[in-house]
Amino acid sequence: MSNASRADLQVLVECDISELILPVFSNCCVKRASKFSYYGDHRKPISSFTLGSKIQLCIYDKIKELLDTCDEVKLNLLVNECLGGEFPEQLTRVEFRLRRDALKDFGIDTMLDLLQRERALVEYLTFDWFRLLENEKVKGNETRQKLHSVWQQVIDLFKQYFPGVEGYRKPLDKRDRRQLRCTGESLIKQAVGCMATVAAVAKGAFENEKAAFSYCFDLFSRHMSRLFFRSLERVKELAIVRGVECPDAPDWRRDPRQACAAHAEADAVHSFRVLWDEEVQLQNFRHYAVAGCPF
Repeated sequence: MSNASRADLQVLVECDISELILPVFSNCCVKRASKFSYYGDHRKPISSFTLGSKIQLCIYDKIKELLDTCDEVKLNLLVNECLGGEFPEQLTRVEFRLRRDALKDFGIDTMLDLLQRERALVEYLTFDWFRLLENEKVKGNETRQKLHSVWQQVIDLFKQYFPGVEGYRKPLDKRDRRQLRCTGESLIKQAVGCMATVAAVAKGAFENEKAAFSYCFDLFSRHMSRLFFRSLERVKELAIVRGVECPDAPDWRRDPRQACAAHAEADAVHSFRVLWDEEVQLQNFRHYAVAGCPF
């Protein structure tokens, strides 16, 4: 079965486009994308709005689009086949566009995957990724706020036209969406930058590179258990198969002492110091510090 290269999911709503656009600019929406564009200004009303990049939400005046293109054949098909032969005064299209890389993030590779996850995908897009609220958004209380009546209509239409295959529905693979999109090298640079800030705030200027490295090493040593258990959590979250078999890690957030007792080897700081090639690590530390994160 061929791979799905792109998916466009859309519905038509008999409302003025302003009913879906004004809440966005009135802080009455929840969205997981910040990049947007629109067509229109103070001289003419907005006729289209686009949000996002890898996943795109497009809202536009469908009647204006058809009249501007003068496509009578398409217009007649829409009116006769989709609208019951009546030409509405207002008609807005709400469309989600997902590129190949976005589909892969959801565990969708083939058309069968898309059909099985269609319902879950619609629910994610119309609520988690973007939704309109009846009133201005209150930070921390968004999930309990009432949906905008027109957006509720949009959700109902998406669920009606994209129900998925009954009996074969599958949830979205959330694990895939959390895969890292950066390299180990960039993560190391980011970590060095954070440590540079911590060291600068805590100690100010150091005498030399070795003193800075020694401070950071001691800091990591004091948090070795937490670092170890958190790394186990990330291995499971990101489905990483390299390394040894991942043991069950106690919840160090609830009881750090229990975690330390269960994995006493993680606290073997002195043994770790003996095996640590300090000169090699110092060279690496110097390299990343000079690369853009100096103390």
